[in-house]
Amino acid sequence: MNVSANPNIHTHLPISVLKFRNKERDQMAKVSLDELCDLDLFILYTLNKSESGIPSETHYQKIMFQAMKILGKNPEEVGYVPHYYGPNSHLMDEKKDSLLMLGYLDSKGNGVDIDPSEKKTISRINPPTPDLSFKLELMVEKLCSFKNDELLLVIYYDDLKTTNGKFIENSYVKDDIFRNRIPIAVKMYKTKKVTLCRAAELADLSVREFENEVIRRLGGLNVN
Repeated sequence: MNVSANPNIHTHLPISVLKFRNKERDQMAKVSLDELCDLDLFILYTLNKSESGIPSETHYQKIMFQAMKILGKNPEEVGYVPHYYGPNSHLMDEKKDSLLMLGYLDSKGNGVDIDPSEKKTISRINPPTPDLSFKLELMVEKLCSFKNDELLLVIYYDDLKTTNGKFIENSYVKDDIFRNRIPIAVKMYKTKKVTLCRAAELADLSVREFENEVIRRLGGLNVN
């Protein structure tokens, strides 16, 4: 899978008949996975790792941002730039809208999910490497479990650590997120979404300092 902003390599999978969702006309169109570019396939493969769909547009953008890094690609190759809520790609939005229209994706609240009728077909897409599947599954499951403020704290912290904040420089919620990083991190630890060490990192505290903060706020470290 050679994912880029203008990929041309296709898979060799059986043709499936999909509904072409066009607001101006109601017709059926034959669209096969092997007619989709590698970036389309990678998006479908990644989103299919979620058991309950992608909660929001923000989650979708950040999941695909992380997925590109797991793939070993620079997110800028697929149009990621600093935006209001951190890294965002117009190309990824266009790809999502196209896959919605083709019937591979369904709208789900503010987010998206794989169309139930296409899950079996999409499950045939193979990852570029065997270990990529496990890494993507862990990442998608973890990010989908986060509330918006939790998601942004993780993305913002990691971007500061890896690129010195390159992708978050235009975020207008960045200051609020970092101002509230301690209560957000405590909440994430309390709900068992991150480990004690990871929560301390996100809070920008030592483990001992974070333990004291948890005890102060929650009355103890063994939270339920």
